[in-house]
Formats: sequence, structure tokens, C-alpha cells
Amino acid sequence: MNKKVLVSVGIVIIAIVIFKISSTTNKSEFKYFGNEAKGDLNGDGLEDKAYLVMKQSGGSTSYYAQVDLKTATGYKTTNPFFIGTDIAPQSTYIPKNSQEIQVAYAERKSGAPSVGAVKLLKVNSSGILEGLMK
Repeated sequence: MNKKVLVSVGIVIIAIVIFKISSTTNKSEFKYFGNEAKGDLNGDGLEDKAYLVMKQSGGSTSYYAQVDLKTATGYKTTNPFFIGTDIAPQSTYIPKNSQEIQVAYAERKSGAPSVGAVKLLKVNSSGILEGLMK
């Protein structure tokens, strides 16, 4: 009976160690990139901020849009929304009274000229940043 308890405890300890190692080694951080734009994104009359963050992994750089929604007590940050990997960000723009974000960038493909693209984003009523299809 003691052996079963020891084996069970040993398995739990191994699982915890493996989880701890994998969760710390796979950790990647977002870094502020810029391209900041200001405007009301949720219809409350307060000036919110949209900007790009980036995450580097294995020689590639992925770009994400993120929003700081202004509140009476400070800012609430949304989820990062994936824009693209190994792109060339151009600008972030919030058209007046649109509550939308336009992220312009150039797609770089191997052996081909860069092509301009725009992603349209919106903060939904739950405060989640999501893509628009127009």
C-alpha cells in the first residue's frame, strides 16, 4: 500500500515539473511596436487607443493589433488580434465616428513584390477585438 502511494505521488510530481518546464520555456511576450491611433471605439465618447504589438519567435515576427479602452478609472486592454507574420506595418487609423480600426500593411512574399493590404477591426460589446468582413 505504501508503494502505491509513493508511485502516485511520484507521478504527480513529475507531471507538475514537466508542466512547469513547458510553460516557462514556451512563454513569449508581446512587445509594443507603435502605429498608435486614437478615437472612440466603443461609443462611450472617450478617446481610446489602438496600436500594434509584436511577438518574435524562431526568426519570424508576428504583428497584432491591440486596443486600450479608456474608462472612468483608467484603461482596459483588449485581446491582441493577429494581423500577420513577417509583414511590413504601414499605419493604424480610426476614421471619425466609425468605431472601426483600419490596419494597413504590406505583405511580403518570397520572390514577389510586396502587396498592400488592410485589416478592418472592431471592439464588440463584450470588449473583444475582432475582425470585420466588408
